[in-house]
Amino acid sequence: MKRLRNSSGIPDEIVSSIVEWIARRLGISQFDVECRSSRSTFAGRAYTTGARSYHGNRRPFVVLRIGTEMIEHWTSDGGKRISQRRSWLGSAHQATAVKVSKRRFPAFVQPYQYAHHKGKRYVLANRIEALVYLAAHELRHLWQAARWKDNRKSANLPMYHGSRGKFSEVDTEGFAITMLREWRRRA
Repeated sequence: MKRLRNSSGIPDEIVSSIVEWIARRLGISQFDVECRSSRSTFAGRAYTTGARSYHGNRRPFVVLRIGTEMIEHWTSDGGKRISQRRSWLGSAHQATAVKVSKRRFPAFVQPYQYAHHKGKRYVLANRIEALVYLAAHELRHLWQAARWKDNRKSANLPMYHGSRGKFSEVDTEGFAITMLREWRRRA
């Protein structure tokens, strides 16, 4: 990993150790990571050739967005309308708005429903597990791009059963679940 930008609230040491652990397994090293908080449980994106307008250079990088521990939103008295902003909710219904907080984790993940993942659901216990799962998924996309090119040396790993094409979601989901299981065994 070349550069880490972290505004997620998870300590830099934890983020970098997780990303380095996964990258060593994949055999990739020349990439950047941006980790930040999100309104959703988790979301990510892999830029295999960089993005000058967003990132500033052509080095591959991943964006990892991890949700906070609590979900806070506003609801009307009847509980029928939900909003992130109290001002919109109050003016739209002329009702009193109530702030509702609930825990985001444990969260259920339903991977890409194809091949051996069909009908499966997995549980992410906390933000760290969400980070492991998401980082493994997005870094696997970088590995998939590197294995098609010989100029970036990547580990000679097999693709997961049922995966087809250059950028296979079945392959990335299988790898992410495998790494999550290994992380749980380590802890």
